[in-house]
Amino acid sequence: MYIKKSLKKLIAASMIAGSMTLTPVIDDFDVEFTFMSVAHAEIRTYTGVGEYIMSDFETPEVAKQRAKARAEQNAQEQAGVYVSGYTQVQNMQVTEDEIIVITSGIMSVTDVSYEKRFGQDDTTIFTATIKANINTDDVNKWLEKGIQERSAIATQNKELQEEIEKQNKMIEELKKQLADKNSKTDKTKLKEEITNIDNAFLSNQKVESGNRAYFNGNYQGAISEYSQALELNPQNAIAYRNRGTSYANLKNYSGAAGDFSKVIEIEPNNASGYVGRGAAYIYMGQYNSAISDLTRAIELNPSDPLSYYNRGICYQATGNMDRAQADYNKARSMGLSF
Repeated sequence: MYIKKSLKKLIAASMIAGSMTLTPVIDDFDVEFTFMSVAHAEIRTYTGVGEYIMSDFETPEVAKQRAKARAEQNAQEQAGVYVSGYTQVQNMQVTEDEIIVITSGIMSVTDVSYEKRFGQDDTTIFTATIKANINTDDVNKWLEKGIQERSAIATQNKELQEEIEKQNKMIEELKKQLADKNSKTDKTKLKEEITNIDNAFLSNQKVESGNRAYFNGNYQGAISEYSQALELNPQNAIAYRNRGTSYANLKNYSGAAGDFSKVIEIEPNNASGYVGRGAAYIYMGQYNSAISDLTRAIELNPSDPLSYYNRGICYQATGNMDRAQADYNKARSMGLSF
């Protein structure tokens, strides 16, 4: 019973984050929305506008994608207000981080257009305009998830946001160096750094597409998007982690274990890699290997009750009831109910 009961929790522990791109706020944008009813669902359409100034070493395609990401952020911020109000009407307690996850995960872009113009000093500016829908049925799907699963997704989404924000700051700093005529920095090296950051950006865009597919239960589609993300940036640990979780949902546990091993290789001090691989090992019946990974996860993040619970499952499966009970008690003392 315990092992069956743990399976959903194990997946929740390594669940991907429905994510959104954090980009600098555009001051001069317009957002509007319309409303209509379809059956018992509400569908709202938002219009978002975003701009991006292309550097000398960036391609138009990357600049357009960055403008589109800002337009999506613009629309998501407006939709988040509605989603927050909707969850309150449903008398559901949802955190701000969850609102971000829900909005970015369920928003579907239906149309995008681009405009190119020249600014001061012959700079090239791309403006993206999008139309996107959200459906309250998709909000309800989120609210049906367990608290532990929702918390895991929100936490990992926040991690992706922080990574994207860091990349945004890096690209802006590099662009300043390029614009500085007195800078002695090697322009060729700057170009290489910008190319690497652009690839990381495009990779995370694919991660977002994969997250949306995952949110809708399209695990095979999610795997395809995450694989494309890894082609663009083989060091994208989030893409490996999320693809590993998708493999697990398709019962490809060896594939999941392999991807979580890559997470550990890239980020050896990130507990989520050990939690995810430990989950895969439990599905595969490799309890001693799972115990080793979960013990390492606890060393890295001793405040995660789920790791204690899952390790207790392993101890129980191997007949060590004293250690199993100790881990169960520890998980309960930290607020996990089961």
